[in-house]
Amino acid sequence: MTMTADAVIGIDVGTTNFKLLVLDAAGARLAESSVTYPLDMGPGGQVTQDPELWWTSLEECLARVGRQMDLRRVGALALSSQGETLICCDNTGRALAPAISWMDTRAAATTGELQRLRDDWTARTGKPIATYCNLAKIHWLRRHRPELIARTRRFCQVADYLIYRLTGRWVCDLNVASFSSTANVWERGWDVELCRDFDLEDKLPEIGEAGTIVGPLRPELRQRWGLRDDVQLVLGGHDQGCAVLGAGPPTVGSVFLSAGTAWVLYAPTRRPAPSAESNAVRYCHAWPDLWATLASYTGCGALNHWIDRFCRAERFEAEQQGRAVYDWLLRDENLAEDLIVIPYLFGAVCPDNDPAARAALLDLEPAHTPANVACGFALAVVFETRRNLECLRSLGVDPGGLVMSGGGARGRVWPQWVADACRLPISVMRHSDTAPLGAAFLAGCALGFWPDGRLPDYPIARRCEPRADRAERFDALYERYLRAVEMDRRRRRPEPADTPAEVLSIPSA
Repeated sequence: MTMTADAVIGIDVGTTNFKLLVLDAAGARLAESSVTYPLDMGPGGQVTQDPELWWTSLEECLARVGRQMDLRRVGALALSSQGETLICCDNTGRALAPAISWMDTRAAATTGELQRLRDDWTARTGKPIATYCNLAKIHWLRRHRPELIARTRRFCQVADYLIYRLTGRWVCDLNVASFSSTANVWERGWDVELCRDFDLEDKLPEIGEAGTIVGPLRPELRQRWGLRDDVQLVLGGHDQGCAVLGAGPPTVGSVFLSAGTAWVLYAPTRRPAPSAESNAVRYCHAWPDLWATLASYTGCGALNHWIDRFCRAERFEAEQQGRAVYDWLLRDENLAEDLIVIPYLFGAVCPDNDPAARAALLDLEPAHTPANVACGFALAVVFETRRNLECLRSLGVDPGGLVMSGGGARGRVWPQWVADACRLPISVMRHSDTAPLGAAFLAGCALGFWPDGRLPDYPIARRCEPRADRAERFDALYERYLRAVEMDRRRRRPEPADTPAEVLSIPSA
């Protein structure tokens, strides 16, 4: 008897975590697994990763869920993936060097060169040239690693790299592709002129809309993993786009905050936001005929690293008390209002596109503890979210609230801080990891599981309302934070000698 295909797999290939979720046609979670893997940090802002880690993580997660259920029930799978991580491959799909992460800032000087070459980047691609852009990395490699460029036949992102290994086809979903600096966001495809000018015409994958069936997996993989012969790979999306699909139906009007390695505000739109002077990203959503506007702070993953290294005692105390580590750290007694943390560990992307920006501690005193620094870092992340919210409002996106998911949403204190600082109600998703759920949703739609284009349920765990007294307190701290950021910017970029500089001071809150 042939087993019915009544389940789908959603996979999220994140920056430091790989997650796999099995969903049935009723939207119930049948099995899930996750694996963590490292980033490699090098001099000059280099951040790389071994692409083989993603493949071995896939095999490990499939083996785990295969011990929990019969994988022959799975009719399709789809990928959610990080964007703008560059892999240089040969024609066989073999990676020729470590992947250059989206967090890598080695191409800072290159971004300025590219920006000067053309004045229509934003008009064409929906975004400025920034260090995370793969085109900037390719330009850097052509100058510093010409031997690697000479051997490269395909410039891949995570999605098309894995899709080729799974199916033998070079294809990428539009959501990921349009996040790059070589796609025309208005035409929903590669920008022919840019690809020609930068010699990329035959080195990029075919593009397909999210939710499109690519084809069956390679026979040897189906056999090795115990999958059915007709299992299909479906195009997924950028991890941010998939996280939104897992947190709410594919409509416009809501704004989502994904609080992971990056803290990202994501607003689905019916058309690209106006091409104003803005460092927000305008690109194609992981759903046909919709676009999105995205504004992000990219350094929050370093906070976890800080806690692991310097706040082990606090983590142990939290575990002993049965509390989430962030809830334990972000207590009032740890919020030192006289300490300011500037959190740009990997440069700034939005609202300031400043690859030279760096992290700093201001007014640090001997009495301050690692917990004070971690707490100040967490508050700075909230303030960067408020700055990005103001950026979205300048583009006509003015939400009445935010839907929050990701690791930062697991505790109670951090989401409440966002509500207080942004003066908006926050709806916190019950399941914090919505990216693999969104990928599974796309796979299920391709099989006809949800013809109305929505999951059966989008469960909310709780709602955080802004508190007036805390909002006023955070307003004062926010103004002080903005002055500190501006003072630090001027310190790194002094005014010309013949221009009298305004004296900036940072008054106490």
